Amino acid sequence: MKEVFQALTSAEKKYQKNLLKLTKSANLTISEWHLLGYVIDGASTQERLATVSMLKISTLSRQLKSLVNKNMISKVAVGKDRRQLMYQANESGVEAYTLVNKLSNELCDQILNHWPSQERQFLKILLNRLDNSIARI
Repeated sequence: MKEVFQALTSAEKKYQKNLLKLTKSANLTISEWHLLGYVIDGASTQERLATVSMLKISTLSRQLKSLVNKNMISKVAVGKDRRQLMYQANESGVEAYTLVNKLSNELCDQILNHWPSQERQFLKILLNRLDNSIARI
């Protein structure tokens, strides 16, 4: 039997591999999918997106540019000097995000399909407790 963190790492790698397939089906990367969700949820400036995504500005800029090029989001220059950009999801972005969310939920259901609801709840409690413990370090 694997140790706790070995098992978590192994499960995460397998999950990410499956998630990458889902996001690719919508012409997105996993990071773009998350970023698109932040835009849809109302984070419309680069400053706000950097805060909620915890991405470096250079990484965020590349991902935003990619989403604009894929016609998932649009940008509008605002302000007196028109240097601040506001981002908004396009219809194709909302559709892609919704599709990946649906597929992601189906993947989670498929993974935990044979787990009783009590075990699912217990796993959620333990993983959240682990996350909080790591955050305190």
